[in-house]
Amino acid sequence: SSHSNGEVMGFLFFFSSLFFVFATIGIVSRLRLERKWNAQLLEGNAFGLMIRLVPYVLCLTVAVVVGLGVLRIVSDLSFNGSFCVLLLSLLLFGSSLGLMSMLFGWSAADPGSATSRNIWFVPGGFILGGFTNPLDIVPAWVQVVYNVFPLVWEFRLVRDIVLRGATFMDMARDFGGLMLFTGILAVLVAVRFYHDRNALLSQTNPDAKTSEMAA
Repeated sequence: SSHSNGEVMGFLFFFSSLFFVFATIGIVSRLRLERKWNAQLLEGNAFGLMIRLVPYVLCLTVAVVVGLGVLRIVSDLSFNGSFCVLLLSLLLFGSSLGLMSMLFGWSAADPGSATSRNIWFVPGGFILGGFTNPLDIVPAWVQVVYNVFPLVWEFRLVRDIVLRGATFMDMARDFGGLMLFTGILAVLVAVRFYHDRNALLSQTNPDAKTSEMAA
């Protein structure tokens, strides 16, 4: 429970999130480069696109668990909570971060140009997550706005689970908020997906769209 352990844990999540975003932010642009995007739009659905995040979320979860395990063994990190509750928070965190990553990289021309867009949502979550500076010193409006960063939600949960031994019911409000946040991101991905599908259909079959509008 030393201060150094807290900082290392914060950087563990930060750099794990960065590598996770590097891998997921270019999913849509990779499909375009591989000429699979139109098939995904016409033959697939938004849920099928979101399912592509599952292997990445599992890898992120394993990486963070291993990192925390090393801290526990080598640096005597105080772990007072439930491992199952920690796993649940990591899976929700990975899902929300992956969905946000997909949204930010959606319009990128290629995965390389998409990677730089992580600056909009990963570093901000680390800076405002509470591991680098006390949040009480920031203005009240910042304490509202920072909830758009997935890392802020996860830092809040991890501090309570790992360092304070909080149970799921103790953090039911935060878990509910993260679930709602993840659901909103999933809806935004679905809206963007079906918007692109309709645009593609209108390009490939403009006569059918004209007939539909006339009817």
